[in-house]
Amino acid sequence: MRIALVDDKADIRRLLRQLLETVTSSTVVAEADDGDVAAQTVATSDADMVILDYHMPRVDGVEAARRIKSVRPAVEIVAFTSTADEAVVAAFLAAGASRHFDKAAVDDLLTYVRSREP
Repeated sequence: MRIALVDDKADIRRLLRQLLETVTSSTVVAEADDGDVAAQTVATSDADMVILDYHMPRVDGVEAARRIKSVRPAVEIVAFTSTADEAVVAAFLAAGASRHFDKAAVDDLLTYVRSREP
């Protein structure tokens, strides 16, 4: 599984990369630190999955998901956020995300990624 990470916090991206590449057979192939450049970054990568935060500068994760889906409709988007706001989760799903995981439940995210690996 090739993964793109989109989160404004470098330490979150670094930790996720480390976990994903250690605990799963996935490879992180792209990273972006804001929602505004996320679609461009994903469009030029060969990512199968995008793990996407909500709170980011300039463009939030929901709008980033819409933009990503417009350029890469087949890529899977997984929301990975620190918000449990039902409206935000619903907006992510409406924008094309397949799942939502709270950042406090990183083990659940890793289990999901493993389940999606070929």
